[in-house]
Amino acid sequence: VKDVYPEIGQQGTMYLSSTGGKGQAKFSVDGKYIIYTIHTRGEVIPTGKNVVVVSRDNALLIVEELTRD
Repeated sequence: VKDVYPEIGQQGTMYLSSTGGKGQAKFSVDGKYIIYTIHTRGEVIPTGKNVVVVSRDNALLIVEELTRD
């Protein structure tokens, strides 16, 4: 069985607020919504906010809050 993870640049939604740099986010992968444990660079991202994957090392996903310019 192959593990599937979001790619860098993929957008998702915070499922569980990030506290202490760690939380959970929901991403669409292979047509299904899957919840992944994510890490931030220390910032708190509230539940429901949109995020983007900025780095990935196997199962370690680093996200940032998606901001609109």
